[in-house]
Amino acid sequence: MPLRPDHYQVLQIGQRASMDDIRRAYHRLARHLHPDVTADPAAHERFRAASEAYEVLSDPARRSRYDRTVAEPAPGMADGPPGASAVEHGGRAERRPWDDIAALWSGQRPAVCVPVDLTPAQTRSGARRLICLRTRDRVVTWEVAVPPGVADGQRLRLAGVRAVDSLGRDADVFVVVHLTRGLSW
Repeated sequence: MPLRPDHYQVLQIGQRASMDDIRRAYHRLARHLHPDVTADPAAHERFRAASEAYEVLSDPARRSRYDRTVAEPAPGMADGPPGASAVEHGGRAERRPWDDIAALWSGQRPAVCVPVDLTPAQTRSGARRLICLRTRDRVVTWEVAVPPGVADGQRLRLAGVRAVDSLGRDADVFVVVHLTRGLSW
């Protein structure tokens, strides 16, 4: 389950794309997806994702940080043995295979936790974030509205949203808020 958007995939370019390729790809998408051009809400989401991807990839320092971060597996990705779950410790995922097994025997409803990083200002005012979730047949992107006043470590259940956990079961989706100190790509 990818937790970070793939900015290269959003812009439909390769990782070795030049700055000109990035600019051309963004402008090509923006011409078709901009809210002034189309009233389709899905196009607005794709435009927002393309704009975010362009902001990150067009700045060499942010692109370098993004590339380094993407090279490491995201928390919750299937980078461990089948059936393993991830627990975040200092920004890296620790594999704990017994968590999913214990959940099977305890009768708990399966859950997929998606970490969302927010600055202190965003926790006070609220924020919107795109997350990617794996369903039975595809990967979908959701825009999550994080309400104002959330606390570090707070879990927010996404009502009506289902994903597939590491054992292939339908699971509830929770966003887990992580407070950052204003770091960005």
